[in-house]
Amino acid sequence: MVADSKYGTIENFLACSDLGIQAHMPDLRETSVKREARRGLFPEERFSYQPERDRYLCPAGNELKPKSLHLPRQSQDYAVPKKVCLACSLREQCTQNRSGRTIKRHLRQEELDQMQQASRSAPAQRDLHTRKHLMERSFARSKRYGYDRARWRGLWRMQIQDYLICAIQNIQVLIKQAGQPRKWAAAKASAPKLSLIQLRSPLRLPIQDLISWLSSLPSVILFKEVAVSSFLRTNRI
Repeated sequence: MVADSKYGTIENFLACSDLGIQAHMPDLRETSVKREARRGLFPEERFSYQPERDRYLCPAGNELKPKSLHLPRQSQDYAVPKKVCLACSLREQCTQNRSGRTIKRHLRQEELDQMQQASRSAPAQRDLHTRKHLMERSFARSKRYGYDRARWRGLWRMQIQDYLICAIQNIQVLIKQAGQPRKWAAAKASAPKLSLIQLRSPLRLPIQDLISWLSSLPSVILFKEVAVSSFLRTNRI
């Protein structure tokens, strides 16, 4: 699964782990890490976990012990006694909280660490780069033609709307590539064979055939943009 950072939550990482899905999405927690770095505070990575004793070791060498369990969030808080934290020489670099620094650990932290580590791997970064290149610009452009708002009710009606919006984008690619003979020839050769009447009047096709036809089209296709825009304006399926 490839997604942007707003989907990189603990719940989503663990859900992908349960389903055996690789989660190639940035960790949302990195935002808070950058915020702490701007404030000049130690990130959580500076606190090392001691699994044999179930303790965290802070940069000053003090132990953070289990403090409170939050079952709804499936997490455990770790902290040092307040007096110890107040007397620490590194306190200004560690926290601005009067009660001292607290570290939260998920009850499934080992699985979460594995998923987050995989999300920072080279294959994950390549997938994210590909997604950004192929999807983000396409989504942003499709909003000009109503992709972010449903015009009709019903999944099959929305499929038609989405395919027509994609057709508008594809015809723009077609026009752009028209000056490149090799790409034009390849697109023409791979286009489905339909009659002129069918192209001009797509609703004369059975609905399911129309959906199947539109879904099978290559990345470069189909109606003139003016015709598709007119269809969207004048038809209410």
